[in-house]
Amino acid sequence: MACSTACGAFHACADGISDRQESETVQLFLKERQERLIEVRNLQTIVITEPDTLDAEPRKK
Repeated sequence: MACSTACGAFHACADGISDRQESETVQLFLKERQERLIEVRNLQTIVITEPDTLDAEPRKK
């Protein structure tokens, strides 16, 4: 059985895996990948919206 393009480099079609296991494994992989993409987007938003304090001069009191 050939892997769909949706699973990318993840190969749930390894020898000895049932169709049901394959379906569940691919769905879990896609869910985890989507959650990771959301985490990355959230981090990018924080980086873009938060002021860069590394290069800023110290505040005067």
